[in-house]
Amino acid sequence: MADSLGSADHTALSRGPVDLSSQLEALRTYPSLGRLVEADDPAILTDMRSRLIQRQRGFERVIRQGPPQDAARATRVVRAYGLAIGLLAELESTVGKS
Repeated sequence: MADSLGSADHTALSRGPVDLSSQLEALRTYPSLGRLVEADDPAILTDMRSRLIQRQRGFERVIRQGPPQDAARATRVVRAYGLAIGLLAELESTVGKS
């Protein structure tokens, strides 16, 4: 499934300044948590967590290599991704067991 934060954007992240507003806007296109859980399929959660980890790494590159004004925002985004990744990992461990 293609998304707005695909590999082309990860390449852009490693090359220089990024429009973080457009990157953050793309987060709104993620499926709702309710739909993820209702599917009762751990593979969906695993896939979503994997994609979030990839995006988190892109923002980590912004922190290391980007301009200071982008690094501060990217730091907050990385923290948010970490929380979402942790939640998805917890859901993965419980889906299909109830």
